[in-house]
Amino acid sequence: MTKTSSFLSRFGIGKARSTAEFTSTSFAGRKLLFMHIAKAAGSTVNTFFAKHYSENQYAIHIESDERWQSNPDELNALRFLSGHISLPMLSQKLDLESYYKVTTMREPYAQLCSHLVWIKKLAMPGEDQRFLRHPAYIQVFARKLAAIDFSVPEELKTLLSSLAEPETRLIENCQTRYFTFVPPGRSVNGTDTHKAIEASATFDRIGIAESINSFLKGVASDMSWPEPGAFVHENITQDFYGLDLSDNKTREVLLPLVQHDTELYEYIKSSLPG
Repeated sequence: MTKTSSFLSRFGIGKARSTAEFTSTSFAGRKLLFMHIAKAAGSTVNTFFAKHYSENQYAIHIESDERWQSNPDELNALRFLSGHISLPMLSQKLDLESYYKVTTMREPYAQLCSHLVWIKKLAMPGEDQRFLRHPAYIQVFARKLAAIDFSVPEELKTLLSSLAEPETRLIENCQTRYFTFVPPGRSVNGTDTHKAIEASATFDRIGIAESINSFLKGVASDMSWPEPGAFVHENITQDFYGLDLSDNKTREVLLPLVQHDTELYEYIKSSLPG
């Protein structure tokens, strides 16, 4: 039994579409939609995709675009859209069938670590302008993270037990939350993982951050773009404020935040060609 079929059997899923099925399919001429999962190489992806469109043909970070709320039809007329918006929300406002749909995931511990560090950095000295551009709940969370010593597992454990609902949505199995709706106030569970795996078949190509070059070359092939050259990797985390994923105690504390993302990630990874 292959890895993919093993995962399908485990979750009771019959026939799911493997990402490998799309490696030789051309989607040239289709509109492009990128579901930008936070801290999963999305900045690199956005930059590469945007190079293939004129400025009036695309919109990035549509979650912050006034048109997303007031006039989604105007966005729907563009050739390339990208945003930190879940699949259920995208399906409410966009005609998904008219798009070539892609997304990327990242190894869950690494994604969580990078996400925590990114939010904490907002409250660091010299980041005032970036801090003020974010909504109040993220500002509150950033200050909370700034007061925590990431190198001490006990402090991380105390932090996680005090998370408010919006904070939980940001970091608790957040990659799974992009694929399926999880009601406010409830943690992600195994049923959500099952639904997320099924929902992954909605996408025409899914990549992983650890092999982002392969993903971008695959998209270029699908879209009949020129063979890409070297890629510039952007928005790379430089300072982890002592958060050490090689420490077993730290990983144990963080496990509830990545448990279901790990199931989904391993399924996606097992579905990739090669």
